[in-house]
Amino acid sequence: MKKILWVAALWALPSMAEACDGPARGWVADLGLHVIAGGYQQRLGCHAVLQGSVGLYVPWTVNDNVLGLGVEGRSGDIAGAMLRVRAFWYPFGEAPSGLWVSPFAQVGVVQGSRAITRYGSAAALGVAAGYTFRLGARWLLAAGAGPQFHRASVGGSTESPGFSRLGLHVDLNVVYRF
Repeated sequence: MKKILWVAALWALPSMAEACDGPARGWVADLGLHVIAGGYQQRLGCHAVLQGSVGLYVPWTVNDNVLGLGVEGRSGDIAGAMLRVRAFWYPFGEAPSGLWVSPFAQVGVVQGSRAITRYGSAAALGVAAGYTFRLGARWLLAAGAGPQFHRASVGGSTESPGFSRLGLHVDLNVVYRF
């Protein structure tokens, strides 16, 4: 039995090394559920990737109650800018492609309007699971989803147009590696 395991491990090593080959850095277009952002990612070996992005933040499911994911009877809109930091862990050592799990944190500034426009802050913590597909030697497409705690405070309050809730996080990243 030990010989079979050794043969299987030796057979897997070349394919794992091949999956980890290629450029370790990349430019990221983060096209998630609430953000449109650009950023940078760095592979940290065959099991991990670190990513940072900055961009526009518009929680449209909260603003417009898309597919019942928002809050009924909301009035007003909220929008702003955000900074997101996240790590991707690839359990099978195929970074930057393959199956992954990714915790993230983001912070931002927002403005919201009801009767008047006010300013405030937004933050989110969450985790997602997904898969990154290779689209040739330099391009990657990552898709995933998971839960997040999402909060926006406008004028010092989470009352509408602000909010504080557990919700769905959806990822769609396009990466150009260099």
